[in-house]
Amino acid sequence: AGAVSRQAREASVRLATEEPPYAATELAQEAQEQVRDAFESQAQQQAQAQAHALAQAEHTLMLQAEAVAQAKTIAECQAQALSEAQAQAEIVAEMQLQLQSEVQQAAQAQEIYEIAVSERAQLRTQGLNSKKLPLRPGVPPCGYFMRRGECKYGKACKWDHPEALMTTKGFPRRIGEQPCAFFIRTGVCKFGLTCKFDHPENVEAYMTANALGDDSALQLAALTQALQQAGLQTAASTQEDLHKQLAALLGVQALDPSALEQAIAAATMMQGLGPKL
Repeated sequence: AGAVSRQAREASVRLATEEPPYAATELAQEAQEQVRDAFESQAQQQAQAQAHALAQAEHTLMLQAEAVAQAKTIAECQAQALSEAQAQAEIVAEMQLQLQSEVQQAAQAQEIYEIAVSERAQLRTQGLNSKKLPLRPGVPPCGYFMRRGECKYGKACKWDHPEALMTTKGFPRRIGEQPCAFFIRTGVCKFGLTCKFDHPENVEAYMTANALGDDSALQLAALTQALQQAGLQTAASTQEDLHKQLAALLGVQALDPSALEQAIAAATMMQGLGPKL
């Protein structure tokens, strides 16, 4: 027992000399440092994970924004292409309508022309021209008919009445007569073959050669011509009806009073239309 007790005391002394009294504190501090290192490592990993996730989210948002911008651009291009296609379709539709109208007008003109040719052929077998005036080959032409396109003697006239010279546009040439003011202004004449005035082949060259560039003078000439035509061809019951007919011939809404007075004076001097107007 004494030997065992002595060994125990020696072991206790030896342990006391080998392990200092603050060993437990050091162990605790080491444990705390390990825990702190573990927390810091975990916090760094979490921060890195969050930063990576944030970067991925930003990249995803940028890709989505680019996709939206591309989709918007594509939609705008499609809308513009659709608008252009609609505009082209409208233009094509208008061209088709215009072409159909031109074809109808050409067909009507051809039909009228064929009827006129047929009637002219029938009249020619009777020795008459298209205005039912006598054709007398070998006889001098009727001067009044050549200038005016009509003859007051009718079938009793002893002179020849050849068909009127026509322009490429189908309007009569009256060499020696005043030019048709309607034709000079607009390039067309509503009176057609019944017009008593000349229709030059090249209107621009004629206007340049005769210095007819003043539109007011052309309007006055057209109104004077309309008065002459109205005085010879219409039967207006009132002055208002005559003015309406003149406005329709000129293609205007209303007549200029001063120009109308000048034209009436000119037409009165030329045709003696004063009492009627």
